[in-house]
Amino acid sequence: MIEKWCYFFKYASSTSEEDVRKIIDSDLVIQRAYEALNRFNWSEEELRTYDKEIKRIMDNQAVEDFMKKQARQEGRQEGREEGREKGRQEGREEGKLEIAKSMLAKSYPIEDIISITGLSKCDIQNIV
Repeated sequence: MIEKWCYFFKYASSTSEEDVRKIIDSDLVIQRAYEALNRFNWSEEELRTYDKEIKRIMDNQAVEDFMKKQARQEGRQEGREEGREKGRQEGREEGKLEIAKSMLAKSYPIEDIISITGLSKCDIQNIV
């Protein structure tokens, strides 16, 4: 690593692109240093183009982040609504079972319990 940095400081301005790739290997910090040094040789038009591209990338990232945040919020809201509805449905089913238990305890005929609660004969028999 130290040798790479020494080489960078000594020969950076005279190093070819191919040599740079060999030297930096997978070291992102040295790669960024070469890119920063390289920008000093860019024309005004190249600098403007680079700045526009960076702005475009950042704008796209901001839009993507906003869309993800919005999707998460919508997903949470839908999840809450689904959870509430599921809870209501489970509450209704539990209520029907409690009514069926009471009716069975008072010896109501199973056909009447089915008619009143809407439960199946199997559900009622499972209560017993």
